[in-house]
Parts: sequence; structure tokens; C-alpha cells
Amino acid sequence: MKLQAAIGAIAACVALMSGTAANAADVYCPGTGTGASPGTNSASPPASGRYVFVTGGQADGLCVFKDKNLDTQVKISGPPKVVNVPFYETVGLTLIDKNGLPGTFLTSGNPGSVTSGDWTLWSEIWSHFDNLYLGFHFGGGSGLPDSFIVQLNEGTTSGRWSFGAIAPATLNGLSNIYLFSNGPCTGDCDGKDVPEPGTLALLGAGLVGLSLVRRRRRA
Repeated sequence: MKLQAAIGAIAACVALMSGTAANAADVYCPGTGTGASPGTNSASPPASGRYVFVTGGQADGLCVFKDKNLDTQVKISGPPKVVNVPFYETVGLTLIDKNGLPGTFLTSGNPGSVTSGDWTLWSEIWSHFDNLYLGFHFGGGSGLPDSFIVQLNEGTTSGRWSFGAIAPATLNGLSNIYLFSNGPCTGDCDGKDVPEPGTLALLGAGLVGLSLVRRRRRA
């Protein structure tokens, strides 16, 4: 995929996510009628295969499911050279927490070979991000898909999650739980350790800036 095409796909994905009306729900990813990944959260489980169930999800919000870990490096070719980025950046997301480390945003992660648990966010987090997404990777066993991303309902700061499978699929335990946004933290983040936007997000912002400079020069 050319770098320009990747940026265009990310922009379209972010626009879709930003334009989705908030609607709290218990959601499945993938679920009935989800189709290809990325798709949208569903109110019903799939007819077969593996899925995650999340309370406090956004109805019709983003649903991503894939093989391998969410931080697996992906090669994107384009001038002047091939760029290696984490998978989550290819769908327009920025990692802001992994496994609920102390002092960060995801205050209870529950990693450690479990198939269900609770999730809790920093109480002020929605004052600083427009959209948030939980990510899961289940390792140490067989079966696909083993990674999922589920969009959360705006304003929700806690809920439950569970990993499910419909025959002939099997289960294995949680290896990593993530929290993503589709942009950097804004305002005072109360001393939180906030990662910088990803490579592709920075590149996209740079292109927007160049476009504005050109317009000013023409004016």
C-alpha cells in the first residue's frame, strides 16, 4: 500500500469514528452482520468463531479484529522509504495505555491469562479525548482472530469484558489489554504520562499544515 493511500484510508476511518453518535450498549466484536474488519460493533454475537463482549461499548462504533498482536509492526511503502508502524496506527489510533500500569489511564487492566474481567478508566479521561477504544490480545493458545479493538461509549468509565467462542472455535487467556484514542490528549492531563501521536498521525498533521501554508501563500 502506498503511503498516501494509507493516510487517506486513515482519514476516512477517523471521520467515520468521529461522526458516530454516542450510544451506550453491550456490544460484540465481531458480531452478527459485522462483515470484514474493520467493521462496527454489534448487539448480537457472531454465528461462529471468536469474539469479545464489552459492556459500555458504543453501538455501531468501531470494531477491529485480526490475527497477531495489536502492536505488530506493519510495513507501509512509500516515498522516500518503507515505514514500519504498529498495526493500530494503520487504523488511525494512538496507544495511550497498555495493561493499566500505575499512573496511567487504564486503572484496572486484569492481564494474566483470564477470559473475562473489569475495565476502569481515569475518571477525568473524557475531558481530554474525543474517542476511546479498548484493545485485547489473547495469546498462548490456538485459534483466530486473537486481537480485537472495541470503541467505547463517550462518558463511560467502567464496565465488563469477556472473551467468547462459538464452536468449533476455542479460547485462550488474555495477554495484553490496551487503551487507544484517535488523537493526543488535550488540556491538562493531570500529570499523566501521555504518549505522543503515532508516526502516521504526525505525518497526517504535517500534510494538513503544509496545505494551510500553501493556501496562505496563494492568498
